[in-house]
This record gives sequence, structure tokens and C-alpha cells, in this order.
Amino acid sequence: MSGNKTPISDNTVGRVYHRLARLELAGYEPSRVVAIGIDEYSVWSGHRYATVITNPIRHTVIETFLGRDKETVVAHLQTLFPPTSIKLAVMDMRGGYEGSVLAVFPEAKIIIDKFHVVSVVMDALDATRIRIQRERSQTQRRRIFKLRKLLRKAREDLDEEGESELKTILAAEPDLATAYQLKEDFRDWYRLTIPEEAIQTLHDWYQQVEDSQLSEWQEAVQTVRNWETQIINYFYWPLTNGFTEGKNNVVGAVKRRAYGFRNFSNLRHRFLLEGT
Repeated sequence: MSGNKTPISDNTVGRVYHRLARLELAGYEPSRVVAIGIDEYSVWSGHRYATVITNPIRHTVIETFLGRDKETVVAHLQTLFPPTSIKLAVMDMRGGYEGSVLAVFPEAKIIIDKFHVVSVVMDALDATRIRIQRERSQTQRRRIFKLRKLLRKAREDLDEEGESELKTILAAEPDLATAYQLKEDFRDWYRLTIPEEAIQTLHDWYQQVEDSQLSEWQEAVQTVRNWETQIINYFYWPLTNGFTEGKNNVVGAVKRRAYGFRNFSNLRHRFLLEGT
């Protein structure tokens, strides 16, 4: 067997790949779906964003396109799906996608991804810790700062040493102990399965926050109140955007392997081929 090798340039490999990708995706159309996940991701530096649409039930990527403004998103949704087909849409609270989805599918139920809701509560916990740190001596500050990961960790995931360390600090810091309990109660709330019970328990939690008089938690409660209907929808249709957000990581991996893309069509090919 000859040891000779035929040199092939990177450009040639790229052209072959994208020719095959176009053949593979030719005639590709999203299957009829009733639920979508929708999210944004950064394509290039300079805050250029794209949108990805997935099927959160079957865990497949449906489409990705440049832009996240309402006009662009509406146009793609109208092209991708038959009228009245989409019944559920999962998203976070930041992307502004709710108006786009409802403009095309006014009867669709919006579900706010639970991990983003919990992150709002985590931010309030962090804010409480930071405020307490600033009020303490330098030695105490360091000790409280080192607890930041333990505070955010699920109680059931703490080992014996971590649980003991956390318990000691919380016994001396009542505001931090209250904030930690509010966080854990909210996590427990997501384990409920009956929507009516979830609604009542959430309202009880609002009262717990009000009784705590922790200023850092007022914004969190207001955010949850503003999106309450969409958050509660999770208890009727327990879908999350975890798959969608996970596929956004594909973009970073693809760009690293290809040293960055300047042609979005090429990036789209990779995204669809690796995500469907």
C-alpha cells in the first residue's frame, strides 16, 4: 500500500461538506408539531443574534435563522407551521418571543422555562448574601463568600461536611437563613403536580417573601407575578427549554471546530445536521 497522500485543502473539504449538507437537507421540512421551544443565541461578536426553534417533545431542532426581532420571527413561524398548529411554546422571560408566537398562534399557551424562573430566585439569594457580606468584618466576609456555592446547591445534594458548615453560618445569619429557605421552598414548589395546589402554594410563597421583609426578594416576586400565568402553565404541560438551550451549545462547539463562521448558511447546515 502506497504511503503517498493526496493533499486536500481546507477550502475543498469545506466545499464538499456543505455540498453534502445541502443534499442531506434538501426537501427537509419540519414535521407537524404542536409544541415548540424558542430561544436566541449569539452568532458573532457585536451582538449579532440568531433564533433557534426546536421540538421540545421529540428533542429535535426544527430551524435556525438570523435575527430575533418580532417581524423576522413572525415571518419564519408563518412559513414553518400551518395556521393553528402550534398549541404550546416554551421560552424564557428575556427574549421577547411571546409576542411573536402569539401574533401567529394567538391560542398557543406560553410556558416559561422553569430553570429561568429558578434563576430569578437564585439571583435574589445571591443579592441577599452580597448585602450581608458587605455588612460584616473582613474575616466574616470571606467565610460567607466561600459559602456561595453551598447556598445555591440543592439541599439534598449537600454532603455532611457542607451541610454542617452551612448550618453553622445560617444559625448566625437570620436574613441569610430566611433567604436560603425561600430558595428551597421555591425549588420544592416545582415538584408539585396538581396545578391548583401549585397556584395556592405560590401565593403562600409570595406571602412568605413579604413577611421576610427582605428587600432583595421584592423584584423576584414581582417578576414571578408578572409571568405567573405562563409559569403556572408548566404544571399543566411540563415542558422545559433544556433541549433548546443545550443545542445552543452546539453553536459554540461548531464555531470552535471551524475557527468561527462568517457564512450563516454554513453554520445553519451544521446546526440542523447535528441537531436533528
